[in-house]
Amino acid sequence: MPLEDRKKSQNLEQVYLADNHLRAYRHTDPLNLDIDFRIPKTCGVKGQSKTDLRDKAYWTSYFGIADKVTIKPEQLGEAGVGSLCEALIDPKCTVDSINLHGNKVGDVGASCFADVLNRPNSKLVKLDLSWCNVSAKGAEALATAIKNPDCKLVDLNLSGCHVGDEGAKFLAKAVRSKANKVATLGLLGNKITDSGADQFSLSLQDERCKLTRLNLSSNHIDKDGATKLERALLDPVGRKVQLNFLDNKQRASCCSNDGLTQVCAHDFSALGS
Repeated sequence: MPLEDRKKSQNLEQVYLADNHLRAYRHTDPLNLDIDFRIPKTCGVKGQSKTDLRDKAYWTSYFGIADKVTIKPEQLGEAGVGSLCEALIDPKCTVDSINLHGNKVGDVGASCFADVLNRPNSKLVKLDLSWCNVSAKGAEALATAIKNPDCKLVDLNLSGCHVGDEGAKFLAKAVRSKANKVATLGLLGNKITDSGADQFSLSLQDERCKLTRLNLSSNHIDKDGATKLERALLDPVGRKVQLNFLDNKQRASCCSNDGLTQVCAHDFSALGS
């Protein structure tokens, strides 16, 4: 039976496609397949060449049966990202979550994803480009997409990249735009200083901002920036916000607007992106 038909089965619990480096799991929703691509460094699927990773048809063959896609780190470059993004805008694509953690996406790849997010038919609501070598230029492209009413993104992770203060400003302004839908933003380890933190303090006080989780841990935020962020949460914004900024220049902190709370570094793993 074709996998497309298997997907519709209420009895589908787990699918293994041996020698295809492809795994699918059923979660609570019987129609929710999570496909985890395990791509060898030398090829895509067994018997395939690197060229196939640059072929839209290669990705399209999978993207019509998956909801969530994870690609193993260090397997995909900018050329592969381009064809992957072309497949994401295919009318038959069902993917709403992409995890490219640790792949060589770069600013070119980030711009490709921005183009996807700008499309009315895009289904992407979650995008993980952590440790993907995205700089301020890529952050600007994504920020522009976030301001587009057609963008459906609610969860963006750019942790471990190089967006800096410039990229942080683009993103902070985007999340206080009228069209923004992003509720979770991960910017751990991006060399953001008080300048970038100031922009996010303005966003947190803006009623148009929908952020409920913001991770600014392991940046270069000093006392002034941290104080402004904490004060921003004291203002009534009509929503609960969790702000994480552990391992910056000031004390390790996690706070929310239902009361400031100090947490230890080992507690951070439970706080998400």
